[in-house]
Amino acid sequence: MIGLAVVAVVLWGCASLVTSASFGLLLPWALPRLGRLEPIGRARALAVGLVAPAIVGALALALSFGPCLQNLLQGLPDACGEHGGPHIYLCLLRPATPSFLAWFVAAALLARTAQVMVTFARGFRLTRRLARRLQRLTKISAHGQRRDGYVVVPGRASFTAGCPRSQIFIGEDLLRSVDDERLAVVVAHERTHQRRYHVLLKLVARACSAFHLPYVGRRLAGELETTLEEACDAEAACVVGDPSSSPSPWLR
Repeated sequence: MIGLAVVAVVLWGCASLVTSASFGLLLPWALPRLGRLEPIGRARALAVGLVAPAIVGALALALSFGPCLQNLLQGLPDACGEHGGPHIYLCLLRPATPSFLAWFVAAALLARTAQVMVTFARGFRLTRRLARRLQRLTKISAHGQRRDGYVVVPGRASFTAGCPRSQIFIGEDLLRSVDDERLAVVVAHERTHQRRYHVLLKLVARACSAFHLPYVGRRLAGELETTLEEACDAEAACVVGDPSSSPSPWLR
């Protein structure tokens, strides 16, 4: 059974890498065309691209084990090629003897998966800790919770932190330097991040990018982060009723 698990991991990894390589070949053609979409549609397409290798790998495993599992659940004899049947697929009844290369590849893929899980858990914990510490800081200092649903912190930045439900933080210096109209745009921008769980989405995107080839994963994750900012700018402009309003040019 361990040998079969090794073969399954290698199959999943190969399907994922082939999918990522296909995306890499399509990126120069696809990205300019995605740029014609609205930011929210472009973000969805990029998110699908990021999770595609993991999903395709899982589908490949399901197809490989599907006939065997179906026969077992129905109480039918196995019909794989090894047992005299007409079909070739991974069989739970047939012992597998993977080569040394297969063991090596499976070990590398499992190590990479473990690294991704640790990185995701660390990012999840850090953003939650950041939000808690900033909220604790505001209780100790002269800053505090505002009626508009954000926390005032020292500095000029505006951002969301915390996971899965994020909190909005606005810098005190920023509040002093902008008028009410621009402040409304900033708050609307951050509320879009909060409402759409963008902090969690970015963590998942970074984790999924690890199942891509390095260049492809970095490119897709970077494009997604930029597109999420553009989507929040567009929604903030609609909320305040001024399509030309955007916090990006004068805030970032």
